[in-house]
Amino acid sequence: MTPKPRKKIQRYIYKARPEKVFKALTDAKELTRWFLKDAQVQLKKGGKMKFVWSPKDKHENKILELVPNKRLKISWPTMGWGGTPKVNTYVTFSLTPRGKYTLLQIEHTGFGMGEEWVMYYAGTYSGWTYYLLNLKSWLEHGIDLRDKISETVIVDNDSKKKDKRSKQKN
Repeated sequence: MTPKPRKKIQRYIYKARPEKVFKALTDAKELTRWFLKDAQVQLKKGGKMKFVWSPKDKHENKILELVPNKRLKISWPTMGWGGTPKVNTYVTFSLTPRGKYTLLQIEHTGFGMGEEWVMYYAGTYSGWTYYLLNLKSWLEHGIDLRDKISETVIVDNDSKKKDKRSKQKN
C-alpha cells in the first residue's frame, strides 16, 4: 500500500472580520506585527512575498492564487531544512466569515516522504501553530507574543552540554 502524501490542515477562529485577517496575512507592515521581522509583498497573482525572520532565516514565496478576503495560496520553499530537497511546498489560507468572527483554515501541502520530511512537517506544524496563535493575540488584543517568550523555554544544546561538563568537574 502506497502511503498518502502528508498534508496538514489547521483551523483558527479570530474575532475579526475577514478583511482584517486577510490584511494581516498580505500586508507587509501587518505581517511584521505578528509574524516577521521584515516583509515585502507584491499583492497580485504571480507576485512575490519576501519573508524575513532573521538575516539567515528568510525566503521568497510566489502568490499562486489570490481572492481578496477569501483565499491566498503561496509557494513555500523548504530551503533544504532538515535535509529536505530544495523544493516548494504550498500553503493555502482560506477565510470564511462567521458573524463577527473569521474562520481561517490553513492547508500546507507538498510534503515528501522519508525521515527528513518528518522533521520538516513537525517543524512547520509547530511553527504555524505558534504564529497563528500569535495572530489571534495580535488581532484580538493588540499583543505580539513573540517578545514575551520566557528564556527558559528556549533550550540551547551547547550550553546544556557545557553545564553537564562543569557539574562533572565539581
